[in-house]
Amino acid sequence: MRSHPRAMRILMAGMLRNRSLRRATALLGVTTALATMLVMLSTATALSPSQRIARDLGAAERTTNWGATIRPGVDGAAPLALAMKNADARGWVQLRTPMELDNGADVWFLEAKWGAPPFAERYELRSGRWPTRPGEVAVTQATGLVGSFTMMSGTADLRVVGHATDRFATRNSTVMAAPGTWAALPPDAGSRFPTVRASPVAYWSGGDDQRVINALAAGGAPKGEITANLTRREDLDSRPVESILANYPLIVMFPQWILPLTAALVFLFSVRPYLSRFSAVLGSLGVPSATLRLAMAGATAAASTLTVTLSAALGLVLGSLGRLLLPLVLSRPVGPWIAPTGLFVWALATALTAAVIAAFSADSDLPGRRALTRAAAGMRRLSAGLAPAVPVAGAVILAYGLHGRSTAEDGSYIVLGSVLLATALAPLLLTFISTRPSKAVDRRLANRILRRTLTRATVVTATLTLALGMSIGVATMLASVTQAANDAKFAPMPAGQVLLNPTTGTSVPTEVRRAFERESGLTRPVSIRTAGDFPLLLRQGSEPVWSAATQADIETWAGAALTPEQERVLRDGGVLTTGATPGDIPSGELLIQLFTPDGRATEPVPTTHMNVPREWAGRVSGITLDRTYSKLGGTPGPVGYLYSGLSEQESLDALQAANTFGYDSSYIWAYTPPEPTSTPVALTLGAWLLAALGVLLVTASARVIARDLRAHAASLSAVGVPDSFLGRVVVHYVGLPVVTGVLLAVISSGVAMAALVMILPATVIVWAPPMGSILGILALSIGGAALGGWSAARQASPTEGLAQG
Repeated sequence: MRSHPRAMRILMAGMLRNRSLRRATALLGVTTALATMLVMLSTATALSPSQRIARDLGAAERTTNWGATIRPGVDGAAPLALAMKNADARGWVQLRTPMELDNGADVWFLEAKWGAPPFAERYELRSGRWPTRPGEVAVTQATGLVGSFTMMSGTADLRVVGHATDRFATRNSTVMAAPGTWAALPPDAGSRFPTVRASPVAYWSGGDDQRVINALAAGGAPKGEITANLTRREDLDSRPVESILANYPLIVMFPQWILPLTAALVFLFSVRPYLSRFSAVLGSLGVPSATLRLAMAGATAAASTLTVTLSAALGLVLGSLGRLLLPLVLSRPVGPWIAPTGLFVWALATALTAAVIAAFSADSDLPGRRALTRAAAGMRRLSAGLAPAVPVAGAVILAYGLHGRSTAEDGSYIVLGSVLLATALAPLLLTFISTRPSKAVDRRLANRILRRTLTRATVVTATLTLALGMSIGVATMLASVTQAANDAKFAPMPAGQVLLNPTTGTSVPTEVRRAFERESGLTRPVSIRTAGDFPLLLRQGSEPVWSAATQADIETWAGAALTPEQERVLRDGGVLTTGATPGDIPSGELLIQLFTPDGRATEPVPTTHMNVPREWAGRVSGITLDRTYSKLGGTPGPVGYLYSGLSEQESLDALQAANTFGYDSSYIWAYTPPEPTSTPVALTLGAWLLAALGVLLVTASARVIARDLRAHAASLSAVGVPDSFLGRVVVHYVGLPVVTGVLLAVISSGVAMAALVMILPATVIVWAPPMGSILGILALSIGGAALGGWSAARQASPTEGLAQG
């Protein structure tokens, strides 16, 4: 070799052709590719500022909205539009309200000027034309409407003249009405439908914001509300892009920084043995130490750079392909194409750092060993100093998560902190298990090798703990939050009962009851007094106490006969508690005080608990007799009418009557199963991608530690040791770090979720681990580990074993 530069090039070329170095970089590639794809799909679920403007503002510069105030049959839009014009603003007013069609379907009703759509990038006409005259509508495909249809019990007769698509809510059922449709409803519609009101949304450009707000306020809009809800174009334009996945940092934010770092650490400890053997062989041939050190650093840096770069490119391709499929599952446009440059820089930086550290910390017997030994010792001291940083970081993150956390989304910090803390147990457990005495020769051999490679095995175990802990934590958190949301839901009424309910704080009008009974065929209800303007409460903030005229009425309402104790409490002027929370359920017969909304306590009264259907327990904290209610100082509530003992068909008839009896459907409470909450598609995809990344990390990590046995396996095989013995050594040596990592992941994520269940209310999260998903992740992980370990160990040959030994 004539010159060091030429020697370095030759050495680097030889190292780059070596399979051991290429295999060591495989984990870097897998992690970078999947993490890149994960981040790209995350950003694809977020709207860009321009997309948010197209959705929320259209052609306008400003928008504001306020509560539902426009009664049916009242022209509320035109005066507001005129007020804006008088304030030198160019704009329009949209009316919107959720409605129920007479066929029972729920839709969004929008009224605006559609002839020259101000939301040209949001609403697209697919067929027909835009509505221009009162009573004409365009509808989205999800409504399934054609021709004519009615709503508000036939009060509104509307004609479909076109079909359109809302690009930002493709699955929504929307009715887009021409201006004047709401005002054209009959004058008595407001009194017959007391809860049906339209919410105005004002859009404008030009003019002074304060003048426009003052003009809208003069037209009847609440000034404080419209000021608080004011949205400016520049506000949307400057707001950063955020995905729904940002609410769960455990899915994207944490993995994109932690997993490349752990992959780099595994790369560091997997490539060092190869570099040590390489330096020992070439050092004995007289290669200068400086040349060899730089060649090793250059080769590992080049290999890691090439791997990370190509893998990032592959991740971009996979992410781009995934973006093409997202419209099939999302109901709005895909977000902007954003390359995750931050992730690439971080993955490359950690890989290069690991490559340099590996090159300069590899042991060797070449001339200048002392210098390399000093470098290796320095690197080991640095590693030893950084090792405690992982559990310390976990403790800090855990403390942050436990301090003042009130949402399940913030529980990501608790899960991550717990998993990071668990990694501190990895070296302790591996040391303890590997030093246990064993009579089996294969196990003693595996333990002896494991003690020699404890640092590398510890890094692999910690990597598995992190990857699987985050995957299991995400799956459990999403399932538990969804289950809590579903547990908090209940039907409006128990099955077999229908309540003609007061809607405006006054008793149900006689004509409403007659119309309902005529349409539904139901008769002979019992009277129930619901919560009035001044109800009694079990405690401040609880559900109200209701009342009935007689004990028989209460038994009809509860669906069960009263016990002697409950009858005695009612006779003695007491209250039967019904609430489902522990604070609402006294044990046995007690004396309690009730409260009024102004905080005044009543005289003590006897009470005992009564079991009622969950639907009532979620709405009512107690029930008593009307005379007791008045005696305690509460204002008797408005009268509603309860129909009980209904068949399934009678309940269906009552539901149908709600849309045909000529009055507000909110008068009628009947049993309808609550619609279950489902996990958003973006969160589900992110969780599965993270799980896939975790499984691949397990597989690659198992290959890393299994490669430690190749030299030993080849040498032993060469002297006649049977394959069955070698297989048991591989199983024990590979299985111990893998099983330890899996157990630490399951336990740490389980403890974190248990802590979340204890500190957060049951309405936010419950204990509901998805056993199918968890077992699937564990099965794939263990199977991947077995495959990775077997494929790595079986590639040994006697020649390789003697050369490496």
